[in-house]
Amino acid sequence: MIQETGIRNLRTITAKEWCAFFSQTGTELANIIKNTGREPDKIITNLTLEQVKEKANPWLWQNYKHKIFHTVNRPTVHDYINAVGYDHRDKILTMHGWLRIIPSTLCYKYQAFNGHPGLITKYPELRGKDPQLKAHLGNYTVGGSVIHEITPELDEGPILLFREVNIENLNLDDTFRILSEVSLDLWIKFFEEITWLKD
Repeated sequence: MIQETGIRNLRTITAKEWCAFFSQTGTELANIIKNTGREPDKIITNLTLEQVKEKANPWLWQNYKHKIFHTVNRPTVHDYINAVGYDHRDKILTMHGWLRIIPSTLCYKYQAFNGHPGLITKYPELRGKDPQLKAHLGNYTVGGSVIHEITPELDEGPILLFREVNIENLNLDDTFRILSEVSLDLWIKFFEEITWLKD
């Protein structure tokens, strides 16, 4: 069952524009679009467009290549602002496998959120890269995913949504699959609950 922490009512998050970031395949983002009917205004990646064509989710590339923008591999504050635009009012930024830490000035300027496939509500040691692998190798019996606000510290922002699942005795592939499904469920709830100003 998806749980809200109560730190922030999702309805108080207002969005007129959505900028989504990915560094890996963009499959989570593709699944969010398919399941919610919401489309990001911009999709930002640090992959080159050639790498996107080769590595990214084919459906995402085929249907949204006109919205995919490349930024440098290690963006500065200036690079982020060039990518998303200076006007931060009613704009949300979401991270989907974005393997970069957001500069602190942006964390406080924009409404920014990250999905993390590690149950950091219960296991803070799962912060950072590859929490699924850490949980599997650590023989965790319970795993999960969270959506949290982005702050300058890695995976330390206030958690808005989380869900626990049993991962006992799962192989690594099934652990990744289950946690990916849980993350998708959280994003669907997030996008259903926030207040969209352009509807």
